[in-house]
Amino acid sequence: MRTPLKLTKSFESHFQLQLEGFLRDQGALPEDESLDSKRFLSRSIIPHIRRLSDLFNRLDSPEHAHTPEAGKNVGLDQYWQKGSNPQNLRLAYMTNFMPTNAFRVASIVQELSRRGFFQSKAAERFHTEDKIRVLELGAGPGSGSCGVALGLSSALDSSNTQTKKPLIEWTLVEQSKSLLDWGENWLERYASSLGFTQSTVKGFCKKIDPTKPFLPKEARRFDVIVSSFFLNELAGTPEILAKRINELVTHHLTDNGIFILCEPALMQQSRRLLEIRQLWIENHSKQAKSQVLLPCLGHQACGSLTLKDDWCHEEVSWWRPPYLRIIDQLTGFDRKTLDFSYLVFIRSPNQIGEILTGLTGTSEKRFRYISPVKSAGPDYEGFICGQSGKSNCRIKKSLFETSTDAKAATIEAAQILEAMPKKNETEQAPEEDAPFFKKDTRPTPERGDLLEEVELRGDPACKRASR
Repeated sequence: MRTPLKLTKSFESHFQLQLEGFLRDQGALPEDESLDSKRFLSRSIIPHIRRLSDLFNRLDSPEHAHTPEAGKNVGLDQYWQKGSNPQNLRLAYMTNFMPTNAFRVASIVQELSRRGFFQSKAAERFHTEDKIRVLELGAGPGSGSCGVALGLSSALDSSNTQTKKPLIEWTLVEQSKSLLDWGENWLERYASSLGFTQSTVKGFCKKIDPTKPFLPKEARRFDVIVSSFFLNELAGTPEILAKRINELVTHHLTDNGIFILCEPALMQQSRRLLEIRQLWIENHSKQAKSQVLLPCLGHQACGSLTLKDDWCHEEVSWWRPPYLRIIDQLTGFDRKTLDFSYLVFIRSPNQIGEILTGLTGTSEKRFRYISPVKSAGPDYEGFICGQSGKSNCRIKKSLFETSTDAKAATIEAAQILEAMPKKNETEQAPEEDAPFFKKDTRPTPERGDLLEEVELRGDPACKRASR
């Protein structure tokens, strides 16, 4: 998934300084320490990161999925309450999971912008209304809300019509009171730094039971609902969760309101999300007068569910905060790119072309890359998905280069080259994070790019796209 250069660099040194200032104010980071200190990271943060990562991986495992224990989140609850150092546990979560999940959500908001949502009539409220209401479920320290703030700031800054940013009324729902307190304070500070001044943040400490509606039916409606790695911690079959999601879309989204779900990229959780999508489309979409907007661009049957060991996910590149590079070095993690699965719902019965005004052509001739794309002589080859399902596909390089996404990629590649540090005679340029750096500006397809106004022909094993 492509993101603009400015957005990918949103978590560089200035973000680290801002985060360190917040953590010192909370008494979580000693005045004589910094997040650059390998000694401090090794002693106070990394042990908890490893434990949390192991725990979340167990929650992701097939053996754990849909079990009663998953519903109770026994291991997670006990760790929050009985960890050897709750303060350092929160510190580990805040420094490790908050920025990564925030960037994932910001990338989804940016994808909405790339496809023309913020230029459509459906998004008028973001340009004209004084107040936008945002709800985050399973908020933790407000990771998803920070992503909405960052992605929305990027989208509005690139708008030629935006004169000021709206006041945002943030509502956070989280089961850990201590983490929620941090989230309220951090989100207010972070959103203000992005230009969303005079916004309000209100938190509700609540443990969500998937067997019951997530919100009371009489609760208010929101313009944006977001969750980040939230379903990952809930039990319940895809049927139950599709029902819960439908209740939110039907009763708690405003007209043209959007619901963003960001989940892990692991096969078990990705397939679960795809099953939820399919069940919601089959059982609820018509009554809700709503639709799945992204990433699928339609309500076709999911091509990744036809095989039991197949799944679908996204990948984005970014510049990690400097301290996170050190953590990755010390732990062996590699987060130069971030993987995730996602869905975006919208409460609107309008045609998708009216909502995503950047789309061209018809749905039947529109396909989306869902895998890495390789060069094969004069062609590009990769898996695509569209109304007719999923298939391997080749396309002439010259044909892709005339596409809308290719033209944007050319501009992006030039910007990246300009931003790269220059070598001189005495020193080497430092290694950069983003693996999509190119030595030239020739556009190449990426996961998430579209082929529009093309027809597929040929062998089912590998089709060819042409116009």
